[in-house]
Amino acid sequence: QALQDVFRNIGRSMAELNMPKVALVHGTIRGSKVSADQPDRPMGLDIDISALSEMGCDFYCVGHVHLAQSWKATNGAPICTPSSPFYCDWGEAKQEKSYLLVEFEESLDTSPIVVGDTLTEIDGSAYYAMSYKRIPTSATPMLLVEAEWNGTELVIQD
Repeated sequence: QALQDVFRNIGRSMAELNMPKVALVHGTIRGSKVSADQPDRPMGLDIDISALSEMGCDFYCVGHVHLAQSWKATNGAPICTPSSPFYCDWGEAKQEKSYLLVEFEESLDTSPIVVGDTLTEIDGSAYYAMSYKRIPTSATPMLLVEAEWNGTELVIQD
C-alpha cells in the first residue's frame, strides 16, 4: 500500500505536465519471469502492475529482471523490461539482449494508429503518437556447453 501511495503521489505531480510521461523504475514486476532457464526467486522491490499504474504514465520501463517482457498498465500504456545490454549469468545464455527505443511524436491526426502505439491527449489540444521497439545489442554471446556424466565419461549434448 505504501508503494502504491508513492506512485499515486508521483502521478499527481506529473499530471500537471503537458508532455508525454515516461517512468523509469528499478524493480521487479510481480509475476515476471527471471529467465527462461532459471527458477523464479525473490528479487528486491516487488511491484504490482496496478500500483505502478497509479503514476498514469504513457510508457513504463522497469529494469532489474534481465529477460525482456512486457505488460499493459491499467490505462493501456506499455510496461516493459528492456533485458540487459550484455550477458550477466549462465541463465541468460539463450536470451537475446536488447534495449528499448521509445519515441513520441506530436500529431494532429487523432484517428486510430498502428496497434502497439498509443495516442495520448495532452491538455486537450496536443496529441502524441508513441511507438517503441526492441533493438538487439551486439553483446558477445556466451558459449554454453551442456554435458552429462554417464559414469565413465562426459557426454556433450547437442
